[in-house]
This record gives sequence, structure tokens and C-alpha cells, in this order.
Amino acid sequence: SPGGHSGWGFGELVRGYLPSDPSRYALRGLNLARQDDGSVLVNALLVFGVERVDAYELERLRQEVALEAERVVAYLREKDPLVFGTARLAGVAPALYIRESRHLKALYRLKAEEVLLGRSFPDAVALGGYPLDGQRYFPGETPYLLGTPAPYGVPFRSLVPRELKNLLVVSQAAGFDSVAAFSARVVPLQMALGEAAGVAAALLRKAPQAGLIPVPLADFHQLAGNAQGLEALRKRLVERGGRLSSPEEGKVEADKPGYQEAVLLLRRGLFASPYYLKGSLGLSEPILLGDFLANLEHYYRAKGPEERLRVVLKARELYREELQRPLRRALLNQLLQALGEDKLAGTDPVTRGEAALLLYRLLP
Repeated sequence: SPGGHSGWGFGELVRGYLPSDPSRYALRGLNLARQDDGSVLVNALLVFGVERVDAYELERLRQEVALEAERVVAYLREKDPLVFGTARLAGVAPALYIRESRHLKALYRLKAEEVLLGRSFPDAVALGGYPLDGQRYFPGETPYLLGTPAPYGVPFRSLVPRELKNLLVVSQAAGFDSVAAFSARVVPLQMALGEAAGVAAALLRKAPQAGLIPVPLADFHQLAGNAQGLEALRKRLVERGGRLSSPEEGKVEADKPGYQEAVLLLRRGLFASPYYLKGSLGLSEPILLGDFLANLEHYYRAKGPEERLRVVLKARELYREELQRPLRRALLNQLLQALGEDKLAGTDPVTRGEAALLLYRLLP
């Protein structure tokens, strides 16, 4: 970065890393953050198959991962001595970062398209905008990238459990769909939601005495359904410097062919988009070859059949230089033929709307 405090990438550097257990670990491109004392935080090691939430099991696994981290540092020293020749492992994080686990059954569940298209809510208590990126679920899988949202609101209802009172939930496990959490999980947004939860708790306790709300509210469920209470909450957050809305809006393309199919695919993480496509499904834009293949790969890795996955991975290998270019219709039809599917008529370019219609048929 310009200030010299962060760096990312190093894809070629990490590509040769051989983990102690390839079914358990993988090394992704490095994210580096230099601290004031000269140490560097590294975010790069992926751990697969972490399904339990038992604290003792997670701590045991963290100790195993610490041994793998030593192996990573040794690899980096040998692979690039100019940059990492004097590197040593000073320590590991006090806990594993669990990107995906259970999600709250909340009064409202934030959906993937609401994030991407920058939906606003009358009870929004924070504003998000981080890209919809997700790491792989399987070793060797292509990372998920579903575009960059327009600024979107997170409703207070997403923090309120349906069946429990006197409780608010703030974390990536709040009321988010899994794909919505690709963006909503990040620390800055969670800090804002944490502040909103604290202010809501204080408001619920003090509002009647302060005369902020004419009708006493017994719990967070009542607050979530009371317009005056929510107005008082949002007003207090704005006074504290919170941002609850943005002039930047997403582009909803409900009139375009493939819109409904694209939304349903997006909710499943099966409608990849480049970073530069912001606040839009981009249905009139050409689809990139790499994005189209990623959608097929994600589905076939999880659901099969194995022979179709092999076709997709071979296409990714053969056309590696074209992955960031628009998908040519001739190449698409070669791929469809190899998958045992009918050809798609038409001319170039293959639009994202066309791709949504096709993928919806191919990925039931």
C-alpha cells in the first residue's frame, strides 16, 4: 500500500506450498499488515473441514494449525529469501477465525441480492459495503467472488432472535444468509452493529424515563416493531457518528432477462462477478470465462458428477490465459458439448443474463 503498512497477492509465491495434509490445509495469497513494532500479521492459511463449534475441539485444532504455520514460515524463507529470509514465527492468533457456521433465526434474514444491490431499510442501524468474497470450501477450489455491493443497510431486525427475548446477536452468525455474510462478516461492520446493539439496550432501559418514546417498550421485539423507538435509536446512532444511508444506489435490473435466475443463483453463491461490477448483477455485461467456469466448478465440487467437474477443471487449465476475458460463444458451445449439453445459439458476447438462464438450467 502507499503507506507501506499493508500488502496482498503473492499468488505465484504460495502456489508451490505443499501442506502437511492437503485435505486439511491450503495456503492462499498472502494478506500482510505491518504493525508499529515492525512485526507483520499474515492472513493466508486456510483450514478445511472445521464443522464443530466445541471450544475444546477448536483449541486443539488451533494448536495443530500453529505447527502448520511454522511449516509455512519455513517455506517462505526458502522460497523467497530476499523478502522472507529473516522471517520467524512470533505467534499465532488466539483463536481460529470461523468464516462460516450457523446463522441466527432472526426477525429478518438479510439476503445476498439485498447486499449486492445496496438495499436500504427503515430500521437500518449500520451500513456495509465490503465485497462479496468467500474462500473455498474444498481444497483446490476457486475462491468465491460475487461482486462488490453498493452501500447496504443492515436492519435492526437481523440482530433480534425470533424466539428469544432480551438478547441481540452481533457477529457473522447474525441474521444473514450465508452468501450475504460473505460481506457482512467483516470487522468494521460488526463494530458498528455492536455499537448499535449497545445503544439499543441503553435506549430500551432509559427511553421511558427520558421521554424519548411515549409508549414503554418491554423488549427488543417490541423495539423492532415500534417506529418511534427505531427512529430514536437511529437518531442516537447518527449523533454518535454512525452512517445509516448513502447517496450511492445499486442498479436493480428486474426487467432484464435472467434477473430472477441470477438472484436465485447468487443466493447459492453460483453467480460469480468481478470486483469492478459494483452494485449490479450486470446482466447486460459480457460474462468472463473465469466467472462462468467458477459457477460450474463450485456446484460440481459440492454436488457432482465427478466427470463434469473434470471437464470444467480441464477447461480452466487449457484456457488459463482467457479467464479474465469475455466468454466466447464458440468456446461456450465446446464446453457445453463436452458436458453433454445442447449448444447455445446467438452471437458474441455471451451476456451475464444469458449465462444466468443457462446456469439455472445446468445447476438444478
